[in-house]
Amino acid sequence: MNSIKYISVIIIMASCKMYVTKKFDLQTYAKPKTKEEYRVLINKKKVFKNSNVLYIDSVCYAKFLREKYFSTPSPILIGCFANDSLLCKKSKDFYSNTSCVMKIEKEVEACLLNDSTSLTTEVALPKLSTYSFRWLQNDSAFKFENKNNGAIVLLAISFKFGTYYDELFERIKMLSNKINGGVSIYFIIIDPLYKLK
Repeated sequence: MNSIKYISVIIIMASCKMYVTKKFDLQTYAKPKTKEEYRVLINKKKVFKNSNVLYIDSVCYAKFLREKYFSTPSPILIGCFANDSLLCKKSKDFYSNTSCVMKIEKEVEACLLNDSTSLTTEVALPKLSTYSFRWLQNDSAFKFENKNNGAIVLLAISFKFGTYYDELFERIKMLSNKINGGVSIYFIIIDPLYKLK
C-alpha cells in the first residue's frame, strides 16, 4: 500500500514539474548568438517595452554577480535602494520564501510607496556607482550616479526564468507608473551578454 502511495506522489510531482516547465517556458529558453538576437527576443516580451533594460559590462560582470546578485537570497530581486549606497532592509516575512512572487511584489511595493527618507536602510557597499552597465537597446554606457536621485529598484532578468516572473514585472511596472516620480526601476540582465557580438 505504501509503495502505491509513493509511486502516486512521484507521478504527481513529475507531472507538476512538466506542467510548470511547459507553462512558463522554463529550460526551453532561447540561446541568442548575437546581441541583436537578444534584443529582438527581449522586445518580443511586452513587459520590457519602454523599460530600463541594462546588461552588466565585462569589466565588472563577475564582481557584480558576486557582490550584489549572489549576495541576495532572491532570484530576481537584487535590491531596493534608497540611493546609490543605501539598501532598503527587507522584511522578515520576505525571508520566509524569497522566491515567492507575492513576497517579492510586497517588498518592491513597500519601496515604491514610501519615499526614500522614510525607508529603513543600511549601507550597501560597494556603491552602485562603482559598477558599469550598458543599455541593451544601443550598447551605450550607463552608471548609477553617486548622488541621491530617489529610490532605485533592481530586478534580475534572464531567459532561464522563462515567463515565470513576467506577470510580476508587469504589475511592478504598473504600480511604478502610478507613482509620480521618485523611483527608478531597472531590469538587469544577468546572462553574460557582453560576450555576444
